[in-house]
Amino acid sequence: MKYDYELSKCKDVNIILNGEYNDSYYAKENNKGKESTGNVRMLIPSTNFLLRNRNLILMPHLDINLVKETKNALFIKRIIGGKVDLDGKFELLVNSSYSIQNGELEVACKDFILCGDLIQTMNRLK
Repeated sequence: MKYDYELSKCKDVNIILNGEYNDSYYAKENNKGKESTGNVRMLIPSTNFLLRNRNLILMPHLDINLVKETKNALFIKRIIGGKVDLDGKFELLVNSSYSIQNGELEVACKDFILCGDLIQTMNRLK
């Protein structure tokens, strides 16, 4: 896809870069002074737009120092499917993950479904 439903040219957006929040998607309607990133979809022409991922790619990155500084967490290695509803509720099928205990990657976890509210989750990222 070269253009979105607003006829904006589709661009790659690095939302998180080097482990830090970097940027967001923007549409002509909510651009906050920035150029549209070409990520708008419409279910039916002339309805409200949806600002969505075209293709979300999670680049492999395991910062061993980050693991060493983490007391208790979950390292998700692979997500094999998922969805996000219009209200921001999401579900992701996690296929490969490991627990982090006291700075060490410990045991592999069974597959599970991660679900929640996208906006609340993004606001809690540190």
